Amino acid sequence: LASLEISAAAGSATLRRKEVTVAMSMQDFAERMRQWGWQGDNCHKPLLLFGDDASEVRKAHAMLQEEGFTAITNAWTREAVAAALRRPP
Repeated sequence: LASLEISAAAGSATLRRKEVTVAMSMQDFAERMRQWGWQGDNCHKPLLLFGDDASEVRKAHAMLQEEGFTAITNAWTREAVAAALRRPP
């Protein structure tokens, strides 16, 4: 599972997968995600998307779908992710 955090306030996105963290500016976002997506069929692996601005997260989600990402879960906000992790089973 990889996660992609959109930070509208900082104008950046952070992709995390296992021990690797890759930060990118939103200007480079589409190109960097396109390149990463087609390396090793990453575009078909689970990707958790969230961020600090619902509008920017929605735009990122649409762009990823357009680029062929097939397993995106849009959690919308960091708070929603944290709340889901705290829920008892």
